[in-house]
Amino acid sequence: MVPSLQSLGIDKLSYDEKRELIEAIEESLEPDVEQLAEPISDELKQLLDSRLAQASKNPGRGISREELRTRLKRVIDHGR
Repeated sequence: MVPSLQSLGIDKLSYDEKRELIEAIEESLEPDVEQLAEPISDELKQLLDSRLAQASKNPGRGISREELRTRLKRVIDHGR
């Protein structure tokens, strides 16, 4: 059985504490994700390398993970 927010005391945390906890959980998943990941093809690697190079040339063009989450939440909550 998965523990509940209440049994872990998460419901009593502040907003900032919950955000920090989410980030810590995400970081703890990274090694697990790497174990699950299948090797990528050379074609996909080239595409990713190309996009990384484009992003490096235009650093102000993208958005942060937090901004992406904010925009997605707005779309989900308000239907755009």
